[in-house]
Amino acid sequence: MKGSRLPRRRKELAELRLTPEGWVYLVVLVFITVGAVLRNVNLLIFMAGMMYAPLLLNWRLGLRRIRSLTASRRISRQLHANETASIHWTCRNKLHGIAAWNVVINDRIERVVESEQTIQENAGSLNENPESWSSRMFGEIFSRFRRRKMNPNRSEAKLGFACVKACESEVDAYQIYFGNRGKYVFGPAALSTTFPFGLIVCRVFLPMQKEEYVAPETGQLKPTWEQRVQAIATGSETIKRRRALEEDEFYALRPWRSGDSKKNIHWRTSAKLGQPIIKQHDQPNNRDFALILDLFDPQELDGNEACERVLSFAATTILQLGTAVQGKIAVGICGRQFELCHSRSQQSLIAAVLPRLSVAQTSADPELLTAMGDVAQRVSTGTPLYVVSSRPCPAVFSSRTAGRGSASQVPESNDSVQAGGKTARLLRQVMPQIRWLDVESKDFRSIFQMEQDPIQIATLKELSSKWATDARS
Repeated sequence: MKGSRLPRRRKELAELRLTPEGWVYLVVLVFITVGAVLRNVNLLIFMAGMMYAPLLLNWRLGLRRIRSLTASRRISRQLHANETASIHWTCRNKLHGIAAWNVVINDRIERVVESEQTIQENAGSLNENPESWSSRMFGEIFSRFRRRKMNPNRSEAKLGFACVKACESEVDAYQIYFGNRGKYVFGPAALSTTFPFGLIVCRVFLPMQKEEYVAPETGQLKPTWEQRVQAIATGSETIKRRRALEEDEFYALRPWRSGDSKKNIHWRTSAKLGQPIIKQHDQPNNRDFALILDLFDPQELDGNEACERVLSFAATTILQLGTAVQGKIAVGICGRQFELCHSRSQQSLIAAVLPRLSVAQTSADPELLTAMGDVAQRVSTGTPLYVVSSRPCPAVFSSRTAGRGSASQVPESNDSVQAGGKTARLLRQVMPQIRWLDVESKDFRSIFQMEQDPIQIATLKELSSKWATDARS
């Protein structure tokens, strides 16, 4: 029946180009063909006919081979600034009995910058109604040249597979250095081959664009900071672990777990509930942790060293908290936009905070008062609020001023005026818990140190520029 015919599979579009050797081959072939036609030499005509066969075979076999190959990209770990990362590519040959040779993968990595997005949007709006066909073509050629040659935020990488056996996969990787944090776009990539004679390049574009966030550079936390975190306690008073003096005294009852001693089973409660219940003699110490980042920069420039140090400290702290904090964790980012993340699970908090730290921007007037009020509401009462800032502590946030508790000493900014008396009362309660950390102070240097060596960073930058030049060539 005509209606039951299945639709044909749509063929993948491939791009065909001559290699430099192919152009030389084509010039010689045209010269021989013209000479054979003008001179009417049978030997030259026969030679020209034989020379056309490799071009046709390279065309047909190259198309068949490139459509039988698939490739996938894999990033092994979280990306950080001033570090190298391995990007793994897997190429698979789907054909049976026939191997693939000379397979090349071209990958592209581009850093998304706000200014470049605005330029592209403006360029797109200008090209919507072009004046003529020539102006449109000139604009397209100029935009391509500008993106390829004048874009310092774009890099290209090339991987080569000498041979991919039938129904098997080959894995290769390249190293890339991220000099700046931010949002990066991987792709689109291209899969190409010059099989079998190297005269024609058959290329298929892989629509494998993936967005990745490069987190700030990580450093090293010293034992002084770990002692501070361990000293944090929830509530207005310090909750300490206590051990009952006698075996009959216990803190609470909980279900039995693997490894518990049978001596601690509460038999009466176990009989009522029908399952073993254990007497817990230790009172758990559930601490909360609050961190506020003040990205203050009067000029609002990207790459401010003090603000980058603030973000680096936050990323390192979140990654290395471990079991030191068992309660709720709240992180407030005060930059051009205010971001608040809070959770009890460290893994979910890392997944939420690191992307925001990657794209955080500085501000000349951060909403610090709003951040303190919102973060204080997410943690328990009395939890210290660690404010990591790129500037010294203002007088209004000092311990003496905060202890007086007068509403007139709250700084008059736009957010405080709009908030009214409720926010002022909340801030008077929060100010005694503020712990200000200036990244330029000696106190901060005693708890945090950048891990990367400046000489090592300069060497990595030189290698990255060399890799980019080799890939473009």
